[in-house]
Amino acid sequence: MKLGILQTTYLSESRKLLLLILPMALSRLSFKLMSTIDTIFLGHYGTVGDIAYVSQAGAVQVPMWLASIGLLSGVAIKTSHAMGEKNYAKAGNCLISILPYAFILAIFSVVLCQFGKPYMEAMGYKTDLINGTDILLKIYGWGFFPFVFNYTFASWLEARNKAGVVTKVITIALCLNILLDFVFVSGIFFPTWGSIGVALATTLVKCFIFVNYVSYIFFFMNDRKKFDIHLKLKNWWKKSHDIRVMGFFMGLSAVADGLAFSIPIFMVGYLGTESASIFGLSFDVAYLLFTVLLTIGIATGIRIGNAYGASNSPLVVVVHNIGMFYFILFNILFAVLLIYCDNFILHIYTSKVDLIEKSAPLLAISWVLLVGDSLQVFFGSICRALNDKKITTIIQVTFYPVCVVGLCYLFTFTWKMKLMGLMWGMGLGYAIVGVLLAIYSYILYKKFKKSLIS
Repeated sequence: MKLGILQTTYLSESRKLLLLILPMALSRLSFKLMSTIDTIFLGHYGTVGDIAYVSQAGAVQVPMWLASIGLLSGVAIKTSHAMGEKNYAKAGNCLISILPYAFILAIFSVVLCQFGKPYMEAMGYKTDLINGTDILLKIYGWGFFPFVFNYTFASWLEARNKAGVVTKVITIALCLNILLDFVFVSGIFFPTWGSIGVALATTLVKCFIFVNYVSYIFFFMNDRKKFDIHLKLKNWWKKSHDIRVMGFFMGLSAVADGLAFSIPIFMVGYLGTESASIFGLSFDVAYLLFTVLLTIGIATGIRIGNAYGASNSPLVVVVHNIGMFYFILFNILFAVLLIYCDNFILHIYTSKVDLIEKSAPLLAISWVLLVGDSLQVFFGSICRALNDKKITTIIQVTFYPVCVVGLCYLFTFTWKMKLMGLMWGMGLGYAIVGVLLAIYSYILYKKFKKSLIS
């Protein structure tokens, strides 16, 4: 590729990728801000226990969230391939054929959330933590039904370059969430409902998002005929085969990731309610920033998927390099923010001075978790976009528990580093998985390029 053409390609693709990242990041940030705002309201109007209950309820839900997301992630990948082929009816089928499958997953998740108490009792949690968390799980559980469909709809819209619609819906939902938190938690209108009010607000907002997506896709989307959008579900199991197969392997990876993510948070439960609150605050800030890095990985995967569908190996390299640039840039910016602005950020979250002082050191090193986790997401997305299923899954399923959980236990309990050890263990564990996936993504690219030549 000549230098002039190469420069034009990099500039053009930088713009395309950035235009994809921005609305996707805004929508994901807005969605994550819902839980952040929940935490802020509890930090100012709730108790330390309320923050701990929400944190532990999230830990129980994470494997189910990630399992649902993983099992349905084939929608975005296969839609991006169809868009690269300019086969719009096929792209539409990627959404319609998977909806019954999403319904089954949604019902299963709702039922599972109603049985959190026996699980926590088996884990040996303290009684107050069990009781407070169990109530929230039951409420959050009903929000799983709209959540599963919301993820499916949003993934499909983003993969077909309609991320702006997702951004608008989530932004309006964020405003509604702030209003409901104010009503249920502030205590101005009636005695505060604390963490229960937060759970109710979140569940109602997810239902609002669901109604908006359904209305847009099936009734107001201008090009729905081009994408053959209808609810004829005949032979849906057969038609969704490729998506389900891709999702099955991604689901296995997601479950392993979810367990590797949740087990360290469960470890916090053994350190007490106050430790759970400290970790909950630091983790919420880190995960809010991680949402941007996650988006860079997913957007890069979508654009590489488009290039893969078009059999364009040089474009794969261009997209990878641009995505890596954005990945490194934002990791550096976020690390500086966490190290130098930790106290300022925590004052936004809570007015409890003692909690701020104890949380600041942990927040300052949470950049380790950001770098490690975003590294494995970035290269995992690239491997999936290059149409790999099995080997990527084997790497993730094998090394998530060994590296992440193993290092967390070693640092937290064996070396007695407590919360600091937990954060370092998670970050370094995910980084090891990320390096392995980076090596494998290079092998996949070479294989893809060779197949085009032959």
